[in-house]
Amino acid sequence: MLPGMAGRAGALGSSSSGGSGGGGGGAVTLYSSTYSDDEIGTVANANFQLASTGTATGVSTGSYLSYAWTSGTASDYDVLVTLTSGTFSTGTTGSWLNLGTTRSWSVSRATNGSKTATATFQIRHAVSLTVLATATITLTASVEP
Repeated sequence: MLPGMAGRAGALGSSSSGGSGGGGGGAVTLYSSTYSDDEIGTVANANFQLASTGTATGVSTGSYLSYAWTSGTASDYDVLVTLTSGTFSTGTTGSWLNLGTTRSWSVSRATNGSKTATATFQIRHAVSLTVLATATITLTASVEP
């Protein structure tokens, strides 16, 4: 668990971090996590966001996990999200996207049952193209009657 994260959602697993990969900037950190939203009779939404401010946020049932994914300038980095199972309701996968713009992925479910998507997230330096961090993120949205 990250310092100061007690009581917040998200099961932290491994992390991967690295330096700027050339061209300046700060370190990059990405944590493997699971975010779940479980609702009764209403829409469930699980979300993960990499903000252009350098903050990563995962939202689970009524709580969140937030941490700095970089201490550098976000536009110095790109993200590639590769689905390993399921589908996201929103969010781009399969191509490198610059993180100078906030990027978000979500899984939503409006009817009874659950929906899960798992993906590998990679962050690279936009100039050197060196991959600096890799993590697996799982989002699950569940609705019960």
